Amino acid sequence: MKPPARHPAQLQPDKQRGRHAPRDVAVLIPAYQPTAALEELVDRLVYAGVPAILLVDDGSSGDHRPIFERLALQPQVHLLRHARNQGKGAALKTGIRYFLDHLAHWKGLVTAGADGQHAAADVVRLARALHQSPRRAVLGARSFRLTPRSGPGFSLGSVLGNRLTAALFSAITRTPVSDAHSGLRALPATLLPRLLNLPGSGPEYEMSALLYIARTLHPLAEQPIRTLHPIANPALQFRPLADSLRVLRALLSRPAYAPLAPVSCPRPEPEFTRIATAPVLRAK
Repeated sequence: MKPPARHPAQLQPDKQRGRHAPRDVAVLIPAYQPTAALEELVDRLVYAGVPAILLVDDGSSGDHRPIFERLALQPQVHLLRHARNQGKGAALKTGIRYFLDHLAHWKGLVTAGADGQHAAADVVRLARALHQSPRRAVLGARSFRLTPRSGPGFSLGSVLGNRLTAALFSAITRTPVSDAHSGLRALPATLLPRLLNLPGSGPEYEMSALLYIARTLHPLAEQPIRTLHPIANPALQFRPLADSLRVLRALLSRPAYAPLAPVSCPRPEPEFTRIATAPVLRAK
């Protein structure tokens, strides 16, 4: 007999606005060759009262350094830098490792994108959900349409890729999710050490993390969020269909409920400097 499907809890929409961010949840933003969208997001998160923003510069070129240096002047921003581009998964692991070293007594963190696809209000909403239920992971779920009412629509490939990935994910884990590609996630502090042991240094790492959460039956909820079209960034070459199938193909060789084998995650040697009141971590 097949085990029953495990449906993530559906959280109710939250109408609150303003400075309501909890004081024990950080926000982690990996960024590579960012645009003005990153500046707007960080400024809005600071205004909302987010206590710590872990901003990871994943080896961006010198032309983008002024953006990071301006944001690092804000005391809430902790700027972490890679000497070269290592991939989104590696940037997320650097931020998670920094959180565990310095903020492990907090309830957890929320991961968000730097390209304008996540509204600051939704980031804060997930932070509040984690604050209220610190053992439960929360996935921000978008509602994809080919022609949204506001803003440009998503391409047919993006919509089909997301739907196909969600269907495959549900079949593998028996945990239905509506947006398997969402990078807006609230992750409990108790879960983070295990996520560091997962494979992947590129965008596939996020899928590995979501699969691990489902396979280990960790409490999971979905929070509806706004569907925003990311600002075009030629430096980011994420392929929704190809990258997702690559991860799923690699993991299909394992039993559906088998735990993932730990892999080695080399710890970068930190070199701390200081910009204003924000510590800077340079990872080799």
